[in-house]
Amino acid sequence: MARHRSYRVQPVIEDQLIGARIRELRKGASLPQADLAKRLGITTRTLGRYERGERPFPANLVSPLAEAVGVTPHDCAASIWPHPST
Repeated sequence: MARHRSYRVQPVIEDQLIGARIRELRKGASLPQADLAKRLGITTRTLGRYERGERPFPANLVSPLAEAVGVTPHDCAASIWPHPST
């Protein structure tokens, strides 16, 4: 039996919002995709997929992202994954 990779056809809305926020952080730090991808240890293609919401952004990249864009990991995580109002 052949194994097939599963790819999401439609991005999830939450991933799109997170991706847009990652792009805002990157652009706010005046970082090209290639530079940020290198700092995160991922490919430019993968970063583009995160920014477009095609892949969920992994939590283990929050600290490296925060350092690269010059914010605290807490502020970075809060801006990427905002908590709903209670």
